[in-house]
Amino acid sequence: MSVFSKEDKIQILSDMIEINTENDNELEVCKYLKSLLSKYDIDSKILEVDDNRANLIAEIGDGSPKLGISGHMDVVDAGDHNEWKHDPFKLTEEDGKLYGRGTTDMKGGLAALVIA
Repeated sequence: MSVFSKEDKIQILSDMIEINTENDNELEVCKYLKSLLSKYDIDSKILEVDDNRANLIAEIGDGSPKLGISGHMDVVDAGDHNEWKHDPFKLTEEDGKLYGRGTTDMKGGLAALVIA
């Protein structure tokens, strides 16, 4: 079993925040997560919906009961980036808080699911 350091966990989130997934553009996050999972011998497959939309399915083990986890990879349009205090597609730490598009919905959750 591998244990992620705090820096590893933040890097995973940072990597995903930097991938612009506005409005149904998930394929690049699927590719990133597939690559990450493969480093830990976890097989996964990408199911492409269209040119930029996709789902990632990963399975570990073959026993019962089964546990399914789910999350989304896209984010709503960030709008005018000049209106943001921080770059929406760069993870930024300020006063012990992390900022970036999708940090709380849902890339932070996806990072937690993958790390778990």
